[in-house]
Amino acid sequence: METEHKAEKSEVRAEHGEKGIDTAQETILLAKGVDTLYLHLRPSGIDWQAIYDRADHTEFDQVLVINGMNFVRKKQWVGRHYPLCLQHAQFRFFINRQSAYIKVSSLAFEMYGYEGVVQRLCQVLERLDEKRKTAAWLDLLRVSRVDVYADFVYAGDFNFEQFSTRLRSRGMFQSGKEAEGKTIYFGSRKSDGLFVRLYVKSAEIEVSGKTYLAPAWQEAGHDGHSRVWRLEFEYHKKKIEEVCRQRELIAVEVNALENLWSYGIAALKYVKSPASNGNLSKRPLHPIWKCLHDSLFKEYSITRKRYQRATTAWWQRRIRKSMIAWLATQKSVYEELPVQYVRDFQITPTDFAKARNGQPFAFADWEAEDSIQTERETER
Repeated sequence: METEHKAEKSEVRAEHGEKGIDTAQETILLAKGVDTLYLHLRPSGIDWQAIYDRADHTEFDQVLVINGMNFVRKKQWVGRHYPLCLQHAQFRFFINRQSAYIKVSSLAFEMYGYEGVVQRLCQVLERLDEKRKTAAWLDLLRVSRVDVYADFVYAGDFNFEQFSTRLRSRGMFQSGKEAEGKTIYFGSRKSDGLFVRLYVKSAEIEVSGKTYLAPAWQEAGHDGHSRVWRLEFEYHKKKIEEVCRQRELIAVEVNALENLWSYGIAALKYVKSPASNGNLSKRPLHPIWKCLHDSLFKEYSITRKRYQRATTAWWQRRIRKSMIAWLATQKSVYEELPVQYVRDFQITPTDFAKARNGQPFAFADWEAEDSIQTERETER
């Protein structure tokens, strides 16, 4: 999904007697999009063992040519599971001997948009697969983490005491005091949580070097001088599955990302003025936040019980397939299977034949069927 640039203006004025921060400021929503994307690549036809061995003998920051593409080994890793890192353009591959964990940088989304990024990543994977064993790369890419953002012009400051949150993990803290160096954090980085950051992006890009954002802001109505804030929502796997209402979101499902902005903005509340007793539930919404809410929120629904049922059903199917695969290595014909296994796991002769005759990861077609079925169950 390409970064959407908007110029929605909302002039807001303080009501008489209110003492909140900067209620008479103009807000312009400049852009919203994906900042960072982390994808897990399931086992495929790529010979990661050979790539790993070559990378392991390459010095840090040295170029490694693989199938005509230049990769640079970086001094990074993701725990003990992905101990090596190779970078190609805006893609970082954290690899082991069987699979990869891929990070896509924010610059890639500015250059190509969301769909363009996914398309280019599939082209890189296609070239890494020397024997062309894999046909559908999109079916193997699963979203593990995604950071979505909204950039908006607001010349004022935010008062930490005027925020409240509906997040189950209610952590709230602030670093820095002045607006230009302040970052306000909400939530948790746990796999089932949402982590939110609010900070002045126009000051941050001068430090990080991401000045390529400035021209895009100006196209959306920025004057080049006013303060630009960024509201950033960091979602991890379990929360993504819950908000998007399906198991294992694949990278191509762009429309599901719309729910992430809606859930994020609805989880926070910024009111016009602080309360002496700390209870902000009855305080009116700050006009700045109302403008953001109107721009980012769309109607959607989350039914956690349905999601939990879909998750349980998904695990049951995974266990069933694992059991069939194991039995296929123990028995040569269907008639030799223990009766209790056939009954409890509902094993058919066709299932057993697929497991006996299939190649490694021969259950890929069943995985696709499971994803469709899980989505249907979640929608019910």
